[in-house]
Amino acid sequence: MALLAVVLPLGSGAAALERDELAALIMPPFSLGEPLNDQGVWSLLNSGGAEAGYVFETQPLAPLPGFSGAPINVLVTLDLEGRFLDARLIEHNEPIFVSGLGEAPF
Repeated sequence: MALLAVVLPLGSGAAALERDELAALIMPPFSLGEPLNDQGVWSLLNSGGAEAGYVFETQPLAPLPGFSGAPINVLVTLDLEGRFLDARLIEHNEPIFVSGLGEAPF
């Protein structure tokens, strides 16, 4: 929970994904648990249903801009010690990098 104390003060109010959308992005053997707060931090459950970590989007918590100025949104999955389990790009607007290439290389 100390990790949450670091994440919580950064809220910005950006719209977050709905529960079903988030759940579809969690890779087995994990699943999405219950929301832990109103800032968009969710519990991560292991295959036995026990708490295994945390899930959150970066844009609602810390809307850091990319080169285009638009925020980049990453779904971050952490274990209970705060180690990264997964980071998935959800949304970005980086036309300087995809011009002529498409998104496949990224």
